[in-house]
Amino acid sequence: FFFFNDTATTEIYTEQIVGSVRCVQETVIKDANFVPGAGASEMALSTRLESYANTVHGLEQYSINKYAKSFEIIPRILIENAGLNANTLLSTLYSANQGDKTAGIDVESGEITDSSKLVIYDHLRTKIMAINLATDAALTVLRVDQIIVAKPAGGPKPRDNKGWDNDE
Repeated sequence: FFFFNDTATTEIYTEQIVGSVRCVQETVIKDANFVPGAGASEMALSTRLESYANTVHGLEQYSINKYAKSFEIIPRILIENAGLNANTLLSTLYSANQGDKTAGIDVESGEITDSSKLVIYDHLRTKIMAINLATDAALTVLRVDQIIVAKPAGGPKPRDNKGWDNDE
């Protein structure tokens, strides 16, 4: 916990922390489904999407591969925030998650370990909502980009208003 010199600031942060704990408790009580944490579920999604991408062709395959690659961001951030070498550990994490394994990152030891041994889990509903939100945001950006590309450059054409500034 952070302690501040100002009592009012400490009270505000304490209220926010207690409120956050209450929200987490309510969420867990409503839905007690969890998935392996420490980057394991993201790597599992990534490897399964990559294997699915191999079954399709063309632009769809490219899109699915890029979407699969995007799930690598969470484990990469975990590794980098722990001060570890992301390139080395990510390749080890990919190979450790082949099949139905749930290997995750032990940020304390810097090793790849089964996430059940690490006892790190992520709440399933929260994970699904985060993935849906990120996917919707990416699709919105793509739609806007598609609209911009579809419009001709140069803006609207000037109107043909002959004689509009004549005094007559």
